[in-house]
Amino acid sequence: MRILGAGGCMDNRVYEVGLQDAWQLIFECLNDLGVDVDSADEGHHVVKARHKGKLIDLAVKPLDEEAVEIIFDLHKESIEVYTWKLDNSIVDDFFKMYERKLVEMRAFVRCPNCGTKVRANAKFCPECGTKLSWVDLDDDAGNEEKKEKKGFFASLFK
Repeated sequence: MRILGAGGCMDNRVYEVGLQDAWQLIFECLNDLGVDVDSADEGHHVVKARHKGKLIDLAVKPLDEEAVEIIFDLHKESIEVYTWKLDNSIVDDFFKMYERKLVEMRAFVRCPNCGTKVRANAKFCPECGTKLSWVDLDDDAGNEEKKEKKGFFASLFK
């Protein structure tokens, strides 16, 4: 829900991601956007930052084991009664980048041996060759179907 104010904006969104992953992605996004982080409270998962003369309060609230709410509050240092120009682009940019990085995070994992970014469905690390043992139940179900089909065709061509 977005609330526009004079010279600022408050927006909150819910994501299906663990708290620590959400917390890490926030810093990656802020860094990529060129936002200066003033302080970060690890215990309460609150970040205070500034960008182009505006203050940012960013909080991550865990909803359950695999869901968080991210609250982004953009405001000026002093209260402004009215402004003709709404400049909330940093809020939009942050959430677009966050969602893109979240998709990337789900599509890639890190090799446990060398730390290289590897597609989540890879069998081997392309950098060091380490065999990756990711458990995917859907693949097992697909293999069962393939075995049945091979058995069927094998019986036809014997």
